[in-house]
Amino acid sequence: MKCQRLPAALLALTLIGTAFARQDKEPPVAKEKEPDLMARLEKVEGAFTLIVSIQVKKGEEKTFLDAAKPCIAATVKEKGCKRYELHQDLENPTKFILFERWDSVKDLEAHLGADHTKKLLATLGKIAAGPPKIEIAKRRAQPKK
Repeated sequence: MKCQRLPAALLALTLIGTAFARQDKEPPVAKEKEPDLMARLEKVEGAFTLIVSIQVKKGEEKTFLDAAKPCIAATVKEKGCKRYELHQDLENPTKFILFERWDSVKDLEAHLGADHTKKLLATLGKIAAGPPKIEIAKRRAQPKK
């Protein structure tokens, strides 16, 4: 399974690094992030949650929301996607939180390779105020229905 994850994880790393690099500078060197990302992905088994914090440049909020809508619509139909929600900070409208729940790393890898994801990342590359903060979490409790 490790060999199958490596190409997709490297693709995701390249997309994220390129998407969030400032336009006037070279993208961050992927090798600097590779061990951390791979270590984090290797530890994940089964369902997990991603919490992605994104900040866009002032005045680019609508651009981001417009770019995110088709990605969200396509992503919620993807295999293994249990939740994919975009939230905007009420006190600082340039800050967004993407709350994602996936059945497996393999499902996330497929999502990262999808055209709608690549398109959103390309837009973010132009409007992001910096790199995203990505947290990986495991659900430990949930309310009974």
